[in-house]
Amino acid sequence: MAQTEAATASSLTTGGFMARFVTLSVLAGMTIGMGNVITTLFALHLHATPLQIGLISGAATLGMMTVTLPAGFLIAKFGAKRVYLLASLNCLLIYLVVPWIGFWGALAVARGLVGASVPFRTISMNSTFLQKIRTLGSEKAGWFRASQSTGTAVLGPWIGTALTGSTNFLVSYVCLAALFGAMALWSQNFLPEAEVVESQHVGDGGIVTQVKLMLQDLWVGESCLTEFVSSSVTSLFSSFIIVLAFKVMGFPKELAVALVTTQGLSLIAALFVFGPVLRKVPLAYAYNGSLGFATLALMFVGFGKLWPLLMLGGVCLAIASALIHLVNMHRLSNSPLAKSKISSLLNLSGQGGSLVGSVAGGLLSAVIGLQHVFLAWIPLIWITAGVCLWRHYRGKAA
Repeated sequence: MAQTEAATASSLTTGGFMARFVTLSVLAGMTIGMGNVITTLFALHLHATPLQIGLISGAATLGMMTVTLPAGFLIAKFGAKRVYLLASLNCLLIYLVVPWIGFWGALAVARGLVGASVPFRTISMNSTFLQKIRTLGSEKAGWFRASQSTGTAVLGPWIGTALTGSTNFLVSYVCLAALFGAMALWSQNFLPEAEVVESQHVGDGGIVTQVKLMLQDLWVGESCLTEFVSSSVTSLFSSFIIVLAFKVMGFPKELAVALVTTQGLSLIAALFVFGPVLRKVPLAYAYNGSLGFATLALMFVGFGKLWPLLMLGGVCLAIASALIHLVNMHRLSNSPLAKSKISSLLNLSGQGGSLVGSVAGGLLSAVIGLQHVFLAWIPLIWITAGVCLWRHYRGKAA
């Protein structure tokens, strides 16, 4: 009887955490999607050129990449609850100032500062989620990314567009700032004060030394590598699929945009659907499945001449991304290392991959043609698989 009551209480506690966490995750994704839309429209209102808008967007990316690694170490030291609160309040203050900006350069600085706050918030949540997966169950390993993607790709852009269409920019930015204030308060209900670390064998030395030691860990190193490659493929698709479908193949603009939407919605669905499936199959099967679906995705887009084939490529890419993410989350949740430090490495790998996918894809398209760029990524994912296999054999030999 006592065991039954304890199990029920534990279930209620776990369910309560998950509801609060998913709510915060959706809201966090919404602010990213809203911020992107509202800021782009505000930049146009300031008569910014396409180059200047690109620099404004790039400033946010630069801000994120600059602080991602140290963010994880600061969270490990001061705790997710405190860091998330301060980062959210920082975004709140910045967005209250932005409507009074009258120059695109100042807007770029503001976006850079907001971008520098994002890793502190994202890594706080990711490290908390990694600590909880073993309690929540591995079938929920994709819920964080799925819920955040729902806010980022679906709700955020829609709300941002609706706000700017029905109100002025001051009201839009005040609403955005209010969301950060709400998240700052909401997060204090469940984010941990301090992180529980099972192993301290990378706890000494500077950041560079600790990073080297963590990357030597079989699962951490492999997860960072596969996250880098997965993000580069996703970035390649999202950056160029509209150009390929609309400009190169001549499909209507609506159908071209629908390819991005389909891929995003498929990713969200796959993260929710495949979590329970992975509990019943070996992780190696999921990893091999991700490799196969990624290859199919690139072949569909690289060879496809019909819109349904491009759409199938987007769906296959979503499945591949979801599977590799679920595998990585499962493996890292069982790592004894500090989850905040692991999360910072994983985030930085994803950001680096996204940057390489868009920049290298653009440069390569000028040499071999845009559609062939997708085929050029196939050897990369198979080389990555070979490197991972070699690491496993080397680990067994040691």
